Amino acid sequence: MLLARLVKKNGEPFPVLVNAAERKDAGGRALFIRLIVFNATDRRRYERELLKARDELKALTVTLETRVTEATADQLRSNAALTTHRRDAALREQFIAVLGHDLRNPLASISAGTQLLQKSKLDDRGAAIVIMMQRSVMRMASLIDNVLDFARGRLGGGITLTLPTLPLTPVL
Repeated sequence: MLLARLVKKNGEPFPVLVNAAERKDAGGRALFIRLIVFNATDRRRYERELLKARDELKALTVTLETRVTEATADQLRSNAALTTHRRDAALREQFIAVLGHDLRNPLASISAGTQLLQKSKLDDRGAAIVIMMQRSVMRMASLIDNVLDFARGRLGGGITLTLPTLPLTPVL
């Protein structure tokens, strides 16, 4: 079968399919050739539509691959940012816990100092200042307790320590 173009009277191309069949005699000589010509207008239109659909599919595939690549890159960036954010948040919470814990020691010294001062002989102004300092120590202790409660809640029970097993005799 052969796809060909004939030309109409008005000069327009006319697509056709041509099929040929040859008849031979007993000696193998050609007697005649039968040609059948089919109108291929619909076939050509169908082929053009198939080619157009294939090109559109290729374009859609490229677009889809680009979008998937972009979405994957966005997801990777989001995951990296989330990991960084979580790590930073954990470090902040550990810092708050350590800070709260480390503030207790100087506050305990100030509290002990005010108690010693209160036991000594002070004039009225000195006694009032010591009472004001003790109230400030109590407020600070309450704030530190709140910070430590927050840190314990966020860190799940505090900061884990890995302590080596050592014999106490040399240390003592």
